[in-house]
Amino acid sequence: MAMPEWQQILDGLADLRVVDVEQDRRRARLRTAPRASIDPVCPAVGLSLPPVFQEMPFKIADPAN
Repeated sequence: MAMPEWQQILDGLADLRVVDVEQDRRRARLRTAPRASIDPVCPAVGLSLPPVFQEMPFKIADPAN
């Protein structure tokens, strides 16, 4: 498989998004799936993307703030 062009790599990285969601006293972090142009690049540079779904600890708001 050939490595993608630089602009394809930059566009693929720019498309990655992470969002934290909270519902019913549960929190999760969601990540978008990478474009195909990113797949060969990550292992080549030793980069590991976070999981697509990651459950997070629920934070109770501090009433002092």
